[in-house]
Amino acid sequence: MKSLGLVGGTFEFFHIGHQKLIETGLLFCKNLEIWVVSDNIAQQKDPRIQSWQKRCDNIKSHLSESDNSRVSFHELVDEFGAASYHVDAKAIFCTNETIGNCVKINKI
Repeated sequence: MKSLGLVGGTFEFFHIGHQKLIETGLLFCKNLEIWVVSDNIAQQKDPRIQSWQKRCDNIKSHLSESDNSRVSFHELVDEFGAASYHVDAKAIFCTNETIGNCVKINKI
């Protein structure tokens, strides 16, 4: 089991795919940093996207108490976040939507 993993995304309208992504991260890592796209970036995508805090709260509400104790939330302010320089993270979990940036991160 890895000590720390990363996952990132907009997480608008939390759904089963988001749930599976986070569960997979927690299956392979003791702790997981969830990087949620900032309000500024999200509003550029679609002004109807909920606030960063609301999206984080939605994620928390779908996690068990024990899973919540293993995750931390961070604001993603660019396409790479901390992944390109994070010294403690041992894994990045992605979806078909985020794999492009994960490939770029691995080339850095």
